[in-house]
Amino acid sequence: ITTNREYDAVHAEIEVHKSAIHSAEAGEKQASEEITRLTDLKKEVDEKLEKVKTENEPQIKDLKEKIASIDSRIAEVVEERNALAPRISKQTLGTYDFIRNKRKNKKALSFIDDKGTCSICFKVLEPQLINEVKKGDLLRQCGSCGSILLWQEEVPEPENPES
Repeated sequence: ITTNREYDAVHAEIEVHKSAIHSAEAGEKQASEEITRLTDLKKEVDEKLEKVKTENEPQIKDLKEKIASIDSRIAEVVEERNALAPRISKQTLGTYDFIRNKRKNKKALSFIDDKGTCSICFKVLEPQLINEVKKGDLLRQCGSCGSILLWQEEVPEPENPES
């Protein structure tokens, strides 16, 4: 260094580098504190997760067993349906499947209750239609909702989806 100008430039550069070092050290300290905080938070969350898993494990196991039993029941019903389907005319089965598939609740059959109403839409049916359904010779549908009407002395109770 031969001049004051060079001396001042070198000192300014040294100050800039010292400032950069202090900023980097402060950033490193802040990052280290953030890592420590996040590590502690992760430990807390992991403990809560394990606690929730432990608390819910019996319920999960019970629900999985229920799902398995429902799946086996569905398989039984499908097998039973497949066994009965060949005995039903294609037109009747097609009508049933069409009605069932266009409904959200998948119900295509409606029983006529003791008041002479459709159990799906609750429309009062004509006596002639009720007599034709009782006779059972032809497939009859509700004029209001399109359900296939069935006659049964005792109308079954609706299935409870919660049980």
